[in-house]
Amino acid sequence: MTDTHARGGHGHHILNPAATHNGRQMNGNVYGDYYAGDSHNHGRGSTPFDRLPFAEQAAFNASDKQYDPLCLENTRVEVLAEIRAWIYDRKDERCIFWLEGMAGTGKSTIARTIARKLHDSGHLGASFFFSRGGGDVGHAALFVTTVARQLAEHPNVDNKRILRASITWNPCEISIIRHACLDPSTNFVIDALDECDDENDIKSILQLFTQAQDVTTVRLRVIVTTRPGTHSHLGLHVAPATFRRQLVLDELSKDTVDQDIRAFFESNFVEVRSKHGALPTAWPGDLTVDLLVQRAGALFIYAATVCRFLMEDERLSKERLSVVLRRDRAYQKPLSAIDDMYMKVLQRAIPDNCDEDVRKKLNWLVDKVIKPIVILLQPLSLNSLADLVRIEKEDVVGALRDMRSVLHVPADQNRVVRPLHPSF
Repeated sequence: MTDTHARGGHGHHILNPAATHNGRQMNGNVYGDYYAGDSHNHGRGSTPFDRLPFAEQAAFNASDKQYDPLCLENTRVEVLAEIRAWIYDRKDERCIFWLEGMAGTGKSTIARTIARKLHDSGHLGASFFFSRGGGDVGHAALFVTTVARQLAEHPNVDNKRILRASITWNPCEISIIRHACLDPSTNFVIDALDECDDENDIKSILQLFTQAQDVTTVRLRVIVTTRPGTHSHLGLHVAPATFRRQLVLDELSKDTVDQDIRAFFESNFVEVRSKHGALPTAWPGDLTVDLLVQRAGALFIYAATVCRFLMEDERLSKERLSVVLRRDRAYQKPLSAIDDMYMKVLQRAIPDNCDEDVRKKLNWLVDKVIKPIVILLQPLSLNSLADLVRIEKEDVVGALRDMRSVLHVPADQNRVVRPLHPSF
């Protein structure tokens, strides 16, 4: 996804028949003639559907998510089994499965895993993975049209009627789902709904799917993930208990979570040992793994960050693990394990043993380059970031070199650089 233009205000409601995109009115004929309006983030094909504006990085298998992990085998067994049982349970009339959890507990990985399994079996209607500040996936302006495009990829669908429904949308119509007759069961996966930047749009999306439960031709299933408190904050009337089944990851047994995080560490340590080539098969040992699992608590993001840090340079994996395990007394106040890990990544980007002049330059580069990536609401490409901070592109590349355990740094310098997780 290339940089998107700034949007003005919240004038991008998903149910607005006169759709807007990036703050501009989208005028044009999308039916008999091909769309002739603004072309940003539009397809380039020869059909009206190809010209429908959409969020190109919204789907679970979008290009910028190709390396995002799925649940490892024999992990999250209970959670995945409960969701699968609900999907195929014809007696359970609740159309929404609401998965809650703190940041870093693995909600998105679970959502991707479910979406992948549904996709591979031909039972996924559509997916939309929100990301705060992520351009077109940070708001819901293109939610309906993006879902419509994905539905249209399935056989036995009336594309023309779905297309018209997605453009002439209103709160009382659910024809986009009624005419998406893919099979008797239509499944949607919506990740990080709470990261949509307009609370009214979140409510509209939920109301859309609760209203769609009245459709008798399709058995609807919607998996939604959010952080804790989202549902109560929006109001119980948005998705009453009669419409939703709820699972809170933070309430899973500690033994189950610890077992899954241990399996994650052990699987990644096998890969580290294989790439290193000289580490003993017992490395790093059960006691070390026990300590790492204890530090992780319920946060899979801690385990993932540690493993990415070790694999940034496999030759130094042993030394880097020592850095991870070290208790640093220099901190003014106690830090959580994940904050401690982030601090060590930042410290590693500025080695202690380098020349003083080099150290000063690295300090300056990290300060100038990393701060904008973290604080900007709209992520920028590497090229745009270099222009913004007025630093040579090769210096920006150098500042990001040792930050790949916490930042997504694409090879294509026209694609956005972003934190791998909102907790950074």
